[in-house]
Amino acid sequence: MTVSAEAIFDVLRQVRDPEIPTLNIVDMGLVREIRHTPEVIQVDLIPTFSGCPGLELMRREIERRLKDTWPEASEIRVRFQLKEPWTPERLSQDGQEQLRQAGIAPPHLGDAPLPCPICGSLNTRLNEVYASAACLSLYRCLTCHNPFSAFKPW
Repeated sequence: MTVSAEAIFDVLRQVRDPEIPTLNIVDMGLVREIRHTPEVIQVDLIPTFSGCPGLELMRREIERRLKDTWPEASEIRVRFQLKEPWTPERLSQDGQEQLRQAGIAPPHLGDAPLPCPICGSLNTRLNEVYASAACLSLYRCLTCHNPFSAFKPW
């Protein structure tokens, strides 16, 4: 397979966020830039959270998948860019829907009501600031009574 930005994106769509495995890193909006030659492939990522414990797992998975696809590449570089912060706008529409289907509320503004990803009610309450991932909090819907995770407000 010829190295191209489109082909690299196709490979990166196979890499899941280790803490939110319902999403790939492309739909999460983590891929900032791709640079390539036949010998060198470089992927720059923007983490959702600078202290994300899944960064090294993502790096290794990206390197492995790119090397498996292009064994002739002499160098695979994966860099995390912290100059530009990740924002919820980077999350694709497909990514937002995938989160809802998994019972996770997509990112929201701090003052905006948080809709329940299960029933859509705005009658929700924060239960715990910390959930299964550093970027998530635990909420409860007071209408359908289901607990759900949500990205921390922006």
